[in-house]
Amino acid sequence: MSEYENSERGDGAYLLAEPEKVEETMARTVHVASDFTSKVSSKIGRVNIFKHPREYFRLVLNGVQYIWIHFPPASWFAYGAIVLNAIPVTVFLGFIGLITTIVLGIAAIGILFAEGFLFSIGLVFLVPVVLVMAFAALSTAFFTTFSYCSYRIIYYFLRKLGILAEEAASDVTAAAKGIKKGLEEEKYGREHSQ
Repeated sequence: MSEYENSERGDGAYLLAEPEKVEETMARTVHVASDFTSKVSSKIGRVNIFKHPREYFRLVLNGVQYIWIHFPPASWFAYGAIVLNAIPVTVFLGFIGLITTIVLGIAAIGILFAEGFLFSIGLVFLVPVVLVMAFAALSTAFFTTFSYCSYRIIYYFLRKLGILAEEAASDVTAAAKGIKKGLEEEKYGREHSQ
């Protein structure tokens, strides 16, 4: 032990190092820390946070690539792990596929049961509505057909009896033309009478 470590200061404390060396070490530490922080802050200041994530891992990727190329046991380990784990991983993936298929099958059967139940509830409401609407359509078609047939039969007998003249049997467009012609004649007659 040095004489400074064993010497007692006047207040009962022991000196562990020379005060000059402590100040020198502290000054050197402060210099190294400030130099380090300035270098880091200058590097961080140039980092673009919107870069592709690969840019952040470039150092790691370069290190891994260097180890892969220059240290063959690393690549041997990786290839060995791949080869030796190929069968267990394949069995595990097959197991997961089988379990997924079974679970989806059970879920599909459950969904079909639920959908079938809800479908039957929907049919309880749909069938009466469809029957009522079909009856309404059938009765409407029956009455309109009956009315049309009745109209045609009455029209036929009235024409045969001579009650209905040929002019009255013309269609609506002929009636409209006649009205238009009558209005034109009336207008022409007023203009010439003045």
